[in-house]
Amino acid sequence: MRPQTVLRCAVPNDYSDFQATLLSAGLTTETWFCPPQHLSYFNVDNIDDFFAECGLAVFSKQVGFPIEVFLCNQNSNYVQDPQKGKEAHKARMMCVDYFIRRDPSAYQQHCEAAAAIDFGRDLIVYATTST
Repeated sequence: MRPQTVLRCAVPNDYSDFQATLLSAGLTTETWFCPPQHLSYFNVDNIDDFFAECGLAVFSKQVGFPIEVFLCNQNSNYVQDPQKGKEAHKARMMCVDYFIRRDPSAYQQHCEAAAAIDFGRDLIVYATTST
C-alpha cells in the first residue's frame, strides 16, 4: 500500500470579502492585481474546487495573520503611506510569534476559524489524495 501524501500549499488570499470591504470604504486599491505575474487568484471560496479538480481533498484550510487590518486605520494604512508597511509587518510577526509560543494547537484552530470567516491575508491549505 502506498503511503498517503499530504500537500501543504500557501497562496495569497486575493479578492476576499474583507478586501472588498476595504475597497468599498476607500481604504485600498486592488494592490493584489498583478498581471502578467499572477494569472490565477485564489481565495477561501474557490480553492476547494481547484484542489478537487487536481484530485485532492482539502482537510484543513487556514489563513495567516490579517495584515490588511492595518488598512482600517489611517495611522497604520501602509497602502496610503508605504513607509508604514515595515512597521505593520513587524507587528504581524510579533503577534504570530506570540500565538505560536503560547499554544500552537490553539493557533491552528484560530487560523482555521479565521479561514471560515475569510479573514486573513495568506491562505494555507492542507490536502491529500481523494479516497
